[in-house]
Amino acid sequence: MTMTMTFAHPQQYLAWRRRLAACCALCLLALLAGSGCQTHPQVVGKIKVEMMQGRLANPEQLSSALNSSNDQLLLYLERGRLRQINDDLDGSMADYLAAMSFFDQEDAKARYTATGAGSQVMATMVNDRTLPYSGRSYERIMLLQQQALNVLAMGDYEGLGVMVNNLAYQIGQAEKRYQEELEAVEKQRQDGHEKAYSAVDSMPAFQNQMAAMNRDAAKVRNSFQNAYVYYFSGMYYESRQDWSNAYLAYKTALRLQPTCRTFQDDVRRLARRMQREEELKEFGLEPAAPSTHPAPAPDAGTVVFFYEQDYVDEKQSFQLAVPIPTHAGVTLVNITFPYYPEVTNRLVPLAIQSRRGQELAVTELACDLQRLAVKDLSEQMPGIITRMVIRATLKAIAGHEMQRQLGLAAGLAATVAMALLEQPDLRSWLLLPRYAQVARLELPAGEHELALVPRSTLNMQQSISVPVSAGKTTVVHIVSVPGRMISRVTPLP
Repeated sequence: MTMTMTFAHPQQYLAWRRRLAACCALCLLALLAGSGCQTHPQVVGKIKVEMMQGRLANPEQLSSALNSSNDQLLLYLERGRLRQINDDLDGSMADYLAAMSFFDQEDAKARYTATGAGSQVMATMVNDRTLPYSGRSYERIMLLQQQALNVLAMGDYEGLGVMVNNLAYQIGQAEKRYQEELEAVEKQRQDGHEKAYSAVDSMPAFQNQMAAMNRDAAKVRNSFQNAYVYYFSGMYYESRQDWSNAYLAYKTALRLQPTCRTFQDDVRRLARRMQREEELKEFGLEPAAPSTHPAPAPDAGTVVFFYEQDYVDEKQSFQLAVPIPTHAGVTLVNITFPYYPEVTNRLVPLAIQSRRGQELAVTELACDLQRLAVKDLSEQMPGIITRMVIRATLKAIAGHEMQRQLGLAAGLAATVAMALLEQPDLRSWLLLPRYAQVARLELPAGEHELALVPRSTLNMQQSISVPVSAGKTTVVHIVSVPGRMISRVTPLP
């Protein structure tokens, strides 16, 4: 359908052209002004360099890059994590609490409010970056996990129980949101947008660019189930002698990370306690032999290590010329898509040694957060592609119409302005740990001097004092990023 614009007087036409020119100029000025500001990835990169140099990075510098109301949640998440790395527990807890409140407010909103509908329409017509960042499920789960570790370090055991129960609830809600997103994508296809998605997804250039990401995404079950979180919950339940919930949590962790020997040993141990060793067949495990898995000594206690290493990677983008049909024929339009490059292995296990240098345990991978982020973007791609192709089609038609109405120069100017405004949404929580690892030790009651030694070329080991009580659990939370390692030791009651 061709749109025709008529004017009663030449002055109206001239005024309309002036307004159009002014709008294009304002758009370009806004883009030029914004280009002088430091972006979120740039500021996070600067923070990483400062920490690599052994300096404490100022969390307030994040406010300059995340000063838009659309980025409020990201500010809370990034600043809360940085304060946690800086060993500022009070500040970290305050930011994480603000992020949790943000999520709660989002949940309280009606699913189809006028504001929400307007934002979705805006995202379809302009770009996804115009929406307030609402976080992804894997980020929300890790937010609660990190706050639970903060609460534990503060000695708030009652609050810790609330956090663990909230984690279980939010994982269920994440699964519900996941199913709703799948249904929304299917509805788009049924509404006739399947061609928009297929037009891009079937392009060899697109398939080649996305091949590595798709392979990495296929290695995890979904984007919201995190074995690190389940294991932490299992540890908490076991410390409360809630054997049933501890066993369920350990089994779920093992399903997600079946090669983790720590998970295997804990499932065996709880299966023996609960006389359910026949269930070990599900995991291909044999019952624990007393010679290889002896019962803990009566005067021994448990030390559980939660080790977080490195940072997740940021999203990248690539441009693709996509054929878009218009009334003037097929037009090639450059569309920029988000993606993650191929995941590289940077896992550095942590050796736990005695004061005399004897190796007592080595941490094992519980969760690779990068793979969860990749899986999450992979799950979003059908909707992202569909919205981008719809926008590109509308803008191509509008550009041809402006060229017809106002001439070649105006049409080209409008096309350039709209292309500059079209940017993929590359936002994510960049200070999240890349790897979450675990280890477990049984030690005699008493005070133990232990050394934490990363298995890397960097000389960044740390000595800690760990109190162990008979029949009790002591938690050691360790964060290691290039240039900095912190640890917190907290006995459970």
